Order: sequence, then structure tokens, then C-alpha cells
Amino acid sequence: NFAEQSEIPADSATGPATANDISNQRSTEQSGVRMSINFDLKGQNSACSFNIRQMTLYEILNGVKAPAKKLFAVFDLELTNMLPEQDVVVYPDGGQHPARWINQASKKEKIIKAVPAYEIGDISRHLFLRWNDDPATPCSPAGWLTADPLAGFARNNLVLSPGKPAAGKVAFLVSDEHGLSNGAIDYYDSNYGHLSLVIAGKMEPAALRAATLPESPAGSLGKAFTLKITGVEDHPAPLFAASAGKHLVWRLVDFVIESQVQALLDIDPRTRMHLVIPTEAGPVRRPLSMVTGLLPAGFLYRSKLTPGSANNFRQAFLLPAELAATASGTICIELTGDNSYINLNSAETFSNAAVERSWNAEGNGLKVKINTQGRLASINNQKGEWLVVDATVADLPDGSGTRLDKLLFLGRADLKEHGFMLNSGQRMLNTSGNKAEHKGLGTFADAKEAAGNQTRIYPEGINNTLMFAANDSSAVPDGQELRFVAIFRVPAKGEYLLAAEGMPLAEALASSEPKELPNWILAANDEVVPTLPTVFEQQLAAKLKQLAIVESFKPAAKETTQIVDPDGNICESPCNLRPPVILPESASNQGNIVVEVIIETESTAEGAAAQAGAAASALSGGGRQTRNLKVVSSQLAVADVCKTPFEIVYYEDTDRAGAKLLKARVVGIWGGNEGRDAVDLKNWQPVKEIITFGCKGMNLLRFERALDKNGLKDRVHSIALAIPDLSEEQTADLQKRWTAARSERAPDHISLWQWFAHARLAGFIAAQSAHEKELVDVLGVHLSRENSPRIMVLTGALNGSKTFEARLDLLNIQPVVSGDNQAVDAFRIAAGIFVSALEAEIMSGKGVFQFWGKNRLQIIADSGNQKKAWLKFAASRGVSERAIKAISTTRSVVLFPETPAMINEQPFWAWLEINPKTWETIGVLETGERGAFVSEAIVQALVPDGSGLALGFWKGVETSVWGMSAFILQGDSTAQAAANTRKLMGELSEQLAKFSDSIEVSIGDLSVDLVSTKVTLAGFSSEKTYSPWEGYKGFVTGFKMGSSFYLSRVKKTAGN
Repeated sequence: NFAEQSEIPADSATGPATANDISNQRSTEQSGVRMSINFDLKGQNSACSFNIRQMTLYEILNGVKAPAKKLFAVFDLELTNMLPEQDVVVYPDGGQHPARWINQASKKEKIIKAVPAYEIGDISRHLFLRWNDDPATPCSPAGWLTADPLAGFARNNLVLSPGKPAAGKVAFLVSDEHGLSNGAIDYYDSNYGHLSLVIAGKMEPAALRAATLPESPAGSLGKAFTLKITGVEDHPAPLFAASAGKHLVWRLVDFVIESQVQALLDIDPRTRMHLVIPTEAGPVRRPLSMVTGLLPAGFLYRSKLTPGSANNFRQAFLLPAELAATASGTICIELTGDNSYINLNSAETFSNAAVERSWNAEGNGLKVKINTQGRLASINNQKGEWLVVDATVADLPDGSGTRLDKLLFLGRADLKEHGFMLNSGQRMLNTSGNKAEHKGLGTFADAKEAAGNQTRIYPEGINNTLMFAANDSSAVPDGQELRFVAIFRVPAKGEYLLAAEGMPLAEALASSEPKELPNWILAANDEVVPTLPTVFEQQLAAKLKQLAIVESFKPAAKETTQIVDPDGNICESPCNLRPPVILPESASNQGNIVVEVIIETESTAEGAAAQAGAAASALSGGGRQTRNLKVVSSQLAVADVCKTPFEIVYYEDTDRAGAKLLKARVVGIWGGNEGRDAVDLKNWQPVKEIITFGCKGMNLLRFERALDKNGLKDRVHSIALAIPDLSEEQTADLQKRWTAARSERAPDHISLWQWFAHARLAGFIAAQSAHEKELVDVLGVHLSRENSPRIMVLTGALNGSKTFEARLDLLNIQPVVSGDNQAVDAFRIAAGIFVSALEAEIMSGKGVFQFWGKNRLQIIADSGNQKKAWLKFAASRGVSERAIKAISTTRSVVLFPETPAMINEQPFWAWLEINPKTWETIGVLETGERGAFVSEAIVQALVPDGSGLALGFWKGVETSVWGMSAFILQGDSTAQAAANTRKLMGELSEQLAKFSDSIEVSIGDLSVDLVSTKVTLAGFSSEKTYSPWEGYKGFVTGFKMGSSFYLSRVKKTAGN
């Protein structure tokens, strides 16, 4: 095993280390360092020189422990650009690339003599370590745990400018069992040459084998790329530590992607690229093998491309050797709207057109042909009575593919005329003919009898082990054909037919072995690609998230990048730029808050029919089914959430068959938490959103909103949870940091929303903190939020008129107040009216008072006959159903306007609620928000991608981007809101007890007419002594006492 930490002087290590250098000592656990060796190993290809300066072995690296029997091998490297001066194409963005790689420069580019930058697109695909006799492994993300990663934190792209060497560290995981006798670092570059640097013993130079082709088949890849095949070979196991059976080979495909621009090719090879092999009965498909990620230049993930033809890649596809000998195949790249097909052999042709076959059945947008079926006693050494079905399915073009796992089934013959489904009320098991053998209810659980009475029998679990079988990951793409096999266990009893979902197929089961069934179609997939222990990967990911928070405080990189979307369109990539943290120092380091997102859904017409069937629908009265899905359940550390707001982002994704899914993600300074479930939008329509917040010692708080037809698409929440008060000093510091953090580049959409939302939430907290401090000084009360944390939800969503709206909801805004009773009442009234006025100021939008405008107010009782009468009369006058429902459930006195505001030509109601027992006061909107909203073009659109983070592109930098996202000291707004609060409290307390004609009350620049004593919305008439409801006078007295107490204290304080 390796030695305790030791160090060899730099001048003594000019070549490879020896075995004596690295053995015979014990570990130093305190530091995690096993040993360190200085090197001076140098080498170069025709573009770059490499210098290995040091190797350090760690058991624990930055708090992360290596997996069992493994060590971190960290190498300190220096790379220098060695390219000669040459013709260089200069792009408008300043990028420079060798002219010899560019097929044709446009008029926008110019050619100069210069030394171009040398770019390594992804060091993990080019830099490998061979350690003893172990297979070569690529450098690990563990390198980001070091203080100075070679390409920077969370980056693999490295650009070497002329005269500017790059130095830093890379990390590999190596065996801790046999020391090191032989080793080398290999660098692969198909353009400028491969390089091997021997670090110990003797190692032969690494070879990157490629069987070149006499011709190079090529095809277009969107509008910006051309893919050219340069080499194809079949490789048996093992391959780079991966293993597979002797009946299998990996088809290695080398290719070059010629790019018109420097861009990120925004295609996920794992889901978008397949190898299609033609057979007489239809094509079969193989996905990209995960061993691709271990190969030099392996193209397994999205990759950045340089202009021209310098982008070399390799992929691996696992095939049965028998099938591989029949054809080279075709690479299929699935692009939105137009797929690309590139033959591996120019002598072969591929057609995506439907082939005329003798189809056995057609329906439900599909055609199916049973090529052969029969029985086998053993499949891949698994014994049983197996029914093997070799079938070809054609998916008719309709915009979506089809999953194959339950396409074919064995259906009970007596149910053929009923679509192989039970009639309403029919029992699955019929025991009347077997009374001697079975008695009582116990017969329903008898597996032997169930075998002859199952309604449908679907393919067995053995299908998951086969390469071409129907399982939960197999699907036929839209408008294409696919050959596959389905394996069933033959039922011991009963008569069954081979059937297909939604198609008139009902064939008798064969009794003999299948005819003309190729051996390869039953090939087992026994590929094993080495993976790291789950616990280690979780610990590494958690540590990298912590480091990402630290990195987020650093200035944003100014590098510009272009990306190409799946349609081939070129766009400039905006930067992901989080706004500054509101409170960098955590106010609490203990406990977690559980955040859960539950989506209430109704089955769509299509989903209801598919799931319930006609009989079940009739039994249920024809109504739609409902289902609650918990899409998010996250435990968030209080230490994180109390620093700055976090987001809940909804986005659409697709499953393997192309069906739309609604997913959610929690995004915060700690990183992201993926939702645990998804809504199948084909079968379920979201109708209500529920978010709950709970922790020890706190009542569960619930945010609940009914959804319109747009559902949750294009919606994001920013949530300020448990953020404490902001002092004047903290507010001033935040404003400085906010201004300093602005970037020259435009932020991407999620970042832009964060800047917009966090600015308003921080502004509200700062203003409320200042006003509450003033109230405490005036009233002498004590405030606490220990068990009642401040919770605000700022929601951004696209409305029906395609306008992006921001809505602020003060979910739990007031602290727990203690002190003199009158002082407590006064605080709650003043604080409630203040925040109701403040929210509109902060949002630069509309709150309750703005929606009222010049209006007549109706006072509605907290309960009783007057409230019932008002609710009935309001319904007859067209007050919206959701407003009536909200008021019917509140136990507060309501000040309600006679005339609604108009938004998008639709009436909109807003009112003030005053709790007659606690005197807590708050403005409420009919949409449910206790707050305000603003409608403006905050972003162009929210178009989520699979990551849920890159929500679109912001093209161009405009002043309005930062203008609408500015955080400003809310001194003027706070003072104005406080002055408006005092004025409104005084006039309300004076006028509520009067019964005369309408009284006008001013609120800032607005005016409000209080209730008329002659006619109310509920139709009452009154005299001067009339009380609208029992307890009204008590309510007026209490409100007036609290207001008067506050106003008198304000006046007294001002006099002092």
C-alpha cells in the first residue's frame, strides 16, 4: 500500500517515480493526504506542451472520503499553447480559430496572421490515467474539490491563449491495493497528436484505434453542423473496464462534426442518438452504450464545438455479434421536426419510409405484424414454459411515439368480444366449477386458479434482460417501424389469445417452437459498465453543491457562448447569474423546513377513457377522476433558506415515448432538488396547486391556488422563508452589493426572474423591518418570529393573454406581538394596513387600495345573517365565484368595494380583512393572494428545458433588464406608506361609526368612498341608530380604540 505523506525535492524528480518512492509507510488520517511526490515530467504534441509538476494521493479530499479500496490521485499540471503563427479566422465575437479547420469563412469573418488559441472542449474526454494494469480512466469531477481545478470550478472546457499557460489540478480515482509499479497520463487529440507521459515504470504509448473507411458517409445535423463518419470497428469485451458476454461486441463509431460556429451542441446523445440495424422483418434499434463515457473523445453528453472540422468524437453501441455481421447500420439523430440519418457504410442505404407488409392488425395509430411465435423451454438458461413473439410495429405519424411494454398481451379468450376486459360487476375468478377443490373466500388468493382466470397477461420480467424485448424502456418513434420480441409465460390453465392494445388482433397461441426465429433477437444484455458507490457519489455531489455556493459569490465570467438548439438554430447563450444573497451570514444553523408541493389533478377526457373505461365511467356518474401528486418533498436547511429566497420552478419534460410530463424543481443557493414525481399531462390536468411549509415548533402553513387552463406551465415561485429583519446597515450593504454584482452580460431567464423577485422581496423585508422598528418604539410592544416565520411567495406566471404577471402573496407576514392590549391591537391594525399599502409600492403594481380606486365600500360581517344575505345578493349581482367563496370562509370583517376593477377586460375584486378578535389586518385579492401584482413583460417567455433551469434566451442587453431588477432603499416608499397608513386609520375610525351619505377618504393619490347609510349591497335600509349586524358597534369601538392609541402615540413621539 501507499506510504505516509512524503515529499521528494523537485530537482530529484526529473523522470518517472520508482516503486521505492511510493511504498512502506502508513496514512496520516488527520489531513487525508497519503503522500505527495514532486515531478518535472514534460511532453508535447504539435499544439500544446504538458508539464506534470506534482502527484498527491488522498484518502480524504476536501472532506470527501474516497470509496473503499480507492484513493484520489491529484495531479498538478501546467499546459502551454505551442501553436505556430498561421492564418486565423476572426469571428465577430472576437473568437479566433485556425483557418485550415474552417471550410469557408463568410463575409462577416476576416483572416489574419496570428497564433490561435488552443481549445480542449472537455478535458474529461481527452485526459486519462493508466494505473498499473487497470483500464484507463478519465479524470473525475473530484478535481473540482481542489482549490485550483485546471479548467476552473464545474468546468471542463479549457482555452489556452498564446503566451498564457494554464495551471491547475485534475483528479483520478485509483486502486489502493497494489501500490504503483506502472502508470501513465494519456492525452488524446486526433487533430494534433496523442501524448503519453509515463509517471512510473514502463508503459507503452496509448493507441486510439480507428478503422478508417474508404469513403466518409456524412449528413446534416440541424442548420449549423455536418456529421462525417471517419471510422467503424467492432470491439469485443473488455473495453475500458466494461465487460459483456462473448456473444456481444461494441460497435465503435468515430466521427467528425463540422461546425459553422463555436457553439454548444444542445443535443443529449443518450436520448437523441441511436444505431438502427436493418433486418428483413424490420429495423431494430440500439441505444448509446454508457461505456461511451469512458472512451477518449466519447460523445455521451452535450458538448461544446469549435468552428470547422476539428471536433472528433467516438461512440459505442452494444450489439449481438451475429447481428453485427449482417449490416453496418445507420446512426439516427432525433431532431425536433426533422430527424437525421447517416449510414455507417456508404454502400448501404436507409429509408425511413413505411414498408408494405402483410400486417396482422391496424388501429390506435399503429400497425402490427406477427413475424413468428412459438414456445421454448429455456431462454438464456432460464427454464420455463415461454411463449416467444417476434413482431414488427409501425407507428403512424401523429406527433408522438408508442411504448411497447404493454402493447402485446395474452387475453382471456372468453372476453374477446369485450376487448379482453371484465364487464361491470363481473368477478375475475369463477370458482363454481371447482367446488370440491376450493371453498370459501380463500379461493380468490389461490395462484394456481388465478393462472387460468387472469384477464390479461403482460410480458414477463425476463424481457428487461433482453436487448430487443418489449420493456418499460422500449418505444417505437413517431412515424417509424421497429422489430421487437415479447416473452410471455404460458398460462397453466385457461384459453388465451395473443392480442394487441387498441387493435383487432386475436391469434391462437402456437403450440410448437417458433419458426425462423434468429438467435440474436433473444440476446441477453449482460453489459457491465463500472460505476462508483452511490454513497460516494452522493457525498461528492453534496460537497460540490456547497462549493457552488461559494463560487456563486465570485464575479460572473464574461465569456460569451453560442448554443445550437435541437432545431439547429444558433442563439447567444445568456449567463446564469444569481443575485446577491440577502443575508450572507446565517441567522440560524439549526433545523430543517419541509417544503412539499402537491398538485391536484383531474383526468382528461382521453385519460379517463383510457383508465376507467366506459363501464367504470358510468358507475362513477360520468365525472372525472381526481388524483393528488406530491411532486416535491424537500427538507431544506434553515441555515440556507434564511439567507435568501429560493425558487420552485415548473417545467415540461418528455418520457421515453415522447409523452409530456410536468415536473418541479426546488432551486436555492445549495443547488437544486429534483421533484420525486411527475404529472402525466396526457391523462391528468392540474387544477390546483398546494405548497406546504412545516418545521418543528411551527404550525403547518399552506399556500393553495386554483389553476386556470394554462395550468402550471410557465410558472415560477420565489419564496422568502424565515428571512429575519434587515437593519439599516444590512440594507445599505445589500444595495452596494446589488449594484456591484450587475454583469455586462444579460442574465438567462431564471436568473432574470431571481433578480426581479429577490429585489422586491428584499425591498419589502427592509421596509417592513423599518416600519416595525418605528411601531415598537412608538407602542412599546415586543415582537417575535421564532415560531411564526415570515413567509412570502412571489409568483411569476404567463396569463391567458400571454402577459407575464408577478403576484406577491404575504402568506405569513406578521410577527407574534406582546405587550399592553391596546398597544398590541394598535400594532396589528397599523402593521396590516401598512403592508397592504406597501406591497403595491414595492411591486410597482396594484394592491387593494389601487384596485378600489374611487369606489363605495360595503362592510360585511364576520358571520351571521347579514353575511349570509350579502353572499346571496352578491352572487345575484355577478360577484365572482372565487371572491364569494373566499369571503364565505373568512372569519374577519370585510371592507368590500361595490364596483370591481377591470383587468384584461375582466372584473377583478380586492378587499380588506380585519379580524375583530385579534385586529390583524390584510389586503386580499380574489385570486387568493394576500398581496399585490404587477403585469409586465418581465421575460420574453418561459420555455423550460429538461434541466428546469435554462428557461429561454434573452437576446440583447437592455437597460430595462437591470432597471426592473434593481434593489433600492425603500425610504420614500416606506415613509409614504406609513403616512398613508396613519391617515387611513384616522379616517376609517372616524367614519365607520357614522351613518350618513358617502364619505370620501384619501389614500395617497387615491380616494375611496366609504359605505352609504341608505343602501348597502345586501339591500338594507338604515337609520342613524341602526347597526348593520349584532356586534358591529363593538367592532367599531375596538378599531377606533386601537387606531386612536396608535395615532396618539405617534403624535406624542413627534412632539418629543
